[in-house]
Amino acid sequence: MMLGLSLATFTLVHVLISLVGIGTGLMVMDRLLHNRALGLGNTIFLWTTIATSVTGFMFPFKAFGPPHMVGAISLVVLAFAVTALYVGKLAGAWRWIYVVTAVMAAVMISTLEFCDDDALSESLIACPSKGRWRRPTSDPNTASTYGAMTGQ
Repeated sequence: MMLGLSLATFTLVHVLISLVGIGTGLMVMDRLLHNRALGLGNTIFLWTTIATSVTGFMFPFKAFGPPHMVGAISLVVLAFAVTALYVGKLAGAWRWIYVVTAVMAAVMISTLEFCDDDALSESLIACPSKGRWRRPTSDPNTASTYGAMTGQ
């Protein structure tokens, strides 16, 4: 149990938070590209992206692995984004610092959600390059899902 939730419920909450972060991140990127005010969607993007990284560390794990490293890097990048937004007010150099760090955070969270072994079993999505980087797990359910999704 994590935060009083079963693993399945916690996983669902984690995935929903990350999908909100990804969706609002796309809206924020569109607003940045068209030089429009960022609005409430920006705040939702930042905090759900932070929540995704933090809740990712709450899953049970045996060793610190690549998803944990990406999550840690994402939190550092997000610290710069939050600083650029709330301290620098996106003025001067803070604007490009925010743009770069927000895009980096969105890409990292999207990659973790859709290309990680755990995300495969959570969302049933496989990345084409996955086989070159990581082996399928020995868990029969995940392995059969991986096989069905990739044709291996």
